[in-house]
Formats: sequence, C-alpha cells, structure tokens
Amino acid sequence: MSILWVTNFGRVVRREWKRIVSRPIYLVITVLLPLLAIFVPRMIFQEGVSRHLPIAVCDLDHSTLSRHVIRSLDGDPFLQIQSQVPDIALGQKLLLSGKIYALVVFPENLERDIRLKRSPKIASYYNNQLFSVAGIVVREIQGVISAESESLKVLFYESQGQQRAAAKIQGNPVQIDTHTLFNPYLNYNVFLATPLGPAMLQVVVMMTTIFVIGLELKNGTSMEWLATAKGSFSATLLGKLTPYTLIFLFVGFVFNLWLFFCAGIPQQGSFLFLLYQFSEEISK
Repeated sequence: MSILWVTNFGRVVRREWKRIVSRPIYLVITVLLPLLAIFVPRMIFQEGVSRHLPIAVCDLDHSTLSRHVIRSLDGDPFLQIQSQVPDIALGQKLLLSGKIYALVVFPENLERDIRLKRSPKIASYYNNQLFSVAGIVVREIQGVISAESESLKVLFYESQGQQRAAAKIQGNPVQIDTHTLFNPYLNYNVFLATPLGPAMLQVVVMMTTIFVIGLELKNGTSMEWLATAKGSFSATLLGKLTPYTLIFLFVGFVFNLWLFFCAGIPQQGSFLFLLYQFSEEISK
C-alpha cells in the first residue's frame, strides 16, 4: 500500500465526514434508523411471552377434585380463567368468537371414576389457527393436569402403605426429560428480538450504502468524488464507506453492551468474540 494511496484515501474520508455533518439526512440514516431497527423489535417482544391467556372451563362434575384442578389452572401464570360455562355449546361459542383461547371440560362423575380406579378424560378444545398462543395454552393445561394426576397417584400409593419417596417413584416410574430445541428460555424476547435486531441493522447498512453512492450519481458529483482520490477507484470506494462502517460498528458495540449488560439477555460465549462476529456481518 503506497503513501499516495493512503493520502488519496484520507482525502475521500475527510470529504465524506464533511458531507455527513453538513446534512441532517445522514444523521437520520446513520443513527436514527439503526436505533429504530435495533430497539423496535425489542419493544414489540419486551414481554417475552404471552401471559394470563383467557380460557374457559365447563365443570360438569362439580366435585372437590374438579374445583381444585380449576384453581390450579387459574393459578398458572400463563392462564387465566375468564369464565365458567354451564355447557360445552356456550364454551364453543366463546372459543369461536376469539374471546378465549381454550375450553377445558371436566366430565361428569370425574372424582367418582377416579376413586373407582377408572380413567376419566379431561378434554380441552383450542383453536390451532392461533399456532403460538394455542401451543402455550395446551402446554400449560397439560402440565397442570399431569401434575394433578401425579399427585393423585402419589396419594393413592401412600394410602396403600408406601413411603412418600417410593410412592412418587411408583406413581411416575418413567421420568421424561424434555429440552426445547429452538427457544430454550421459552422467551420470544430472547428467541426473536435478539437476532432480529442485527438482521434489521444489516438492512439499514445495505440501504445506507446504496443511498450514499446513489446520491453521488443523482447529484452529478461522482466525478468530483473520483477526482478527490486522484482517480484511484479503490481509495474512492473504501474512503466513501469507511465512515459509515465505523459508525455502524459503534452502534453495534453499544447495542451489544446494552443487550448483555442492561437488558439481561443471556450471553453464551465470549463477549469479544461476539463483537468480532458482529463486525464481520456488518462488513459483508
């Protein structure tokens, strides 16, 4: 790399910095748009996951057991019993109208059948068109009912004279160890907003690159731009884009600092390595 090339490169960089500080539009595309691209997804998904989703229950048993399970459902942080309907038809109307996300039906003689060692079924109806919400609701309903079922099994084996530890093993001899593959924290703020911010920033970087080069062609200043670098195409292009690269790297650095040290997003791996990967993506 010759001294002449470095000098020409420096001229183009100084020219571009003057253009950036002289026009408000450059402040918008280099600061305001990146901040909006990064923080708007965070604001959209700031709750992380939907909570207190309305459901309805239809208790046809009216027993102590069914009331206990209903209280457990209502105590789940993801669920909220909005109404208790007298029949299934009314519950289906609420479900189809979108006022609730699920209907849980407790059959008649539920407690009696359990005491007689039968296997009654607690039915749940939901709208699978609402894929994400329906998945959360079904998961929580199944979790509550499974927990109550295991508690009943433990009580049954304890009544047979077994110790509590043995009763727990007997009630649930096969422990299922589940792992969520794509959203392990069960938090859409971590799962969606975190990668969406850098992706939106890449879009802003691409748009900015097209804008600043296209503006030279639109205003007819491209020859002046090339003459500043004494005809060196590489110095012309690199000198033009270097200020924006530095600005966007600084924006990304601030974003990562805020993400991992202020917003509480789990950091997997070295912070310096994450910055390196981020700079590689910005430079592409």
